[in-house]
Parts: sequence; structure tokens; C-alpha cells
Amino acid sequence: MYSALGCPYQCTFCSSPAQYRPISGKKWVPLDHNDVVDHVEHVVDRYDANYIYFIDDDSFPKLEHVESIIDSIRERGLEVGLGFRGARINEIKRMSHEFLDKLVAGGTDIMHIGAESGSDRILKMLKKNATFDQIVECNKKLAEHPEITAAYNFIMGLPTETMEDLKKTRDLMMRLVDDHPNCILFAPNKFRPLPGTELYHQAQNEWGYEMPNTLQAWARIEVEGDPITNQWYEKGMREFGNMLLITSYFVDNKIKKTTEGTTLYTKLARMANRIYRPIALLRMRNGISALLIEYWLFRRITQLLTMFQSKFASEKAPVA
Repeated sequence: MYSALGCPYQCTFCSSPAQYRPISGKKWVPLDHNDVVDHVEHVVDRYDANYIYFIDDDSFPKLEHVESIIDSIRERGLEVGLGFRGARINEIKRMSHEFLDKLVAGGTDIMHIGAESGSDRILKMLKKNATFDQIVECNKKLAEHPEITAAYNFIMGLPTETMEDLKKTRDLMMRLVDDHPNCILFAPNKFRPLPGTELYHQAQNEWGYEMPNTLQAWARIEVEGDPITNQWYEKGMREFGNMLLITSYFVDNKIKKTTEGTTLYTKLARMANRIYRPIALLRMRNGISALLIEYWLFRRITQLLTMFQSKFASEKAPVA
């Protein structure tokens, strides 16, 4: 559910500033904490909900907003866990250990955090209001509260990004895992120029980029996971990025951390993690992207699963 609407920041790759730009007035509006907790109480009472995930663009521009929600949930005696999709490094810098303790006491077990890049130049271009060193320090702060899983997002393949910038992102990913054993890394997103964003206009003006003009073309890009264009890539960046993508699934041991039970899928996933993780660590630490047959296998499996899901959905669809 939502606890706030909009986002006050201007990230140059993100669709939110482009969507909210025409709206006059404030770009981030927190909902009244009592209304939010009324909603929480409703789903607890009616549906026996035991976990609430706030999918706000950003939950933490005002820390007291989240604090009020947690206080109200506890005052009403609602037994729910909490997760937050939106958190930025400049906000975590402002979080005291007392505030983080309150998040833990309120049942928070995950925060999704936009780290994005290890290059200070790229972070400035993205308007993330953060540096490599600040991300590292915030990660160390969160490591003192291991009940909260710090889950980091990254992006790669940006206009003007160099191989050296991409290697700095690799360095950051490894540093986060080394400093905070309970953190997880999401696979880096391959940059797609989204209409209306600053980087979309830059891609148009400087590289003559044109976005796909059919739904089928967009769908193919999403399924195959490839960048829309690589016309601004330096030599070797595609291969290095593919290496980061596939190894990021294993270097943080996330499969072991996030899977439970004894199903065949779980057993196979954990076995793959146990076998491949040492190789993934070797590849990422040393930047070895040659002979990346595991990425080819990943792509084939992903495509087969997508085809299977599409076929299954079409077979189950009601006949008009």
C-alpha cells in the first residue's frame, strides 16, 4: 500500500520527475498517518494480513512521517511486519540509530535503497545527492541493524558512462557485501531512456536516439533484458555489464538468505548457489567477463520461462 504520493527528487533516469513535472505544487505528499494505519488495521482485521509493504516512490523525505505510522501501529497493537520500497542515501544519512531501532521494533525487515552507481561522476549526473563514500558509510550504519535487510538497486549502461565508471560500481557492490553480510544486491538494471526524463533528452540530442514505437518492440526489450541501444557503450562494457548482472545473483548469497522449504525448486536454487557462488565472487572481484556461458544459459532459461508463463496464461484465459 501507499503511505505517500509522489517524489520530491529529480533523478535524471527516473520516470517519476517526468510524470510529476506538470503538476503544480508539492511533488511529494505524505498521507495522514492515521489514515494509513486505518488502512493497515482494515486489512489486518478483514484479511488477517501480517505484512505491509509500502510501495511509495519514496517513504522517507520526512522521517517523522514514517515514525508516526510506526508509533500508531504499535499503539493500536497491530502485529504486522513492514517493508519499504523507497529510500535514498541522503535520507539514510539523516537516520539516527534510535530511528533505525524504532524501524526494527516496528517490524521492518527490508528497505530498498537506490545506490545506482559507484562512480561519483555518474551519481552527480543522476542527481542522487550521494557519493561512493557516503553509500559505504550508510551501509556500515545499517549493518549495525542486521534485522533490516538493506537491498540495493543499481543501474548501468548510462550515456557517458565509461568502463572505469562501471568498474567503480563493481567495487561498490563488493564493498557493500564485505561490510554488511546481511545486505542483498539486486541485479543492475540496464539503462533504458524513458520518455520525458533528462537522460532521454540527452540520448536524443547527443546520440540521435529514438525510442521503440510499438508495444511489441517494448515487450521484446523487457523480456530479453537487453538495453534498447548500446551506441554510447565503450568497448567491453556490454560483456562486463552482463558479468555484473549474472554474478550479482550469487555474490551476496541472496538465494540462501531468501529461500526456505524443501521444494525441488528451492533445492535446485540452493545447489546452484553453492556451486556457482565461488565462481561469481572470482569473476566479480577480478572483473573476469570472458567466456561468460552462464549468462547465455541465464538468458535461455529466462526466455523459456517467459514463453511457458505466456502459454500457461493463454490456456487459462476465459473464452469470450
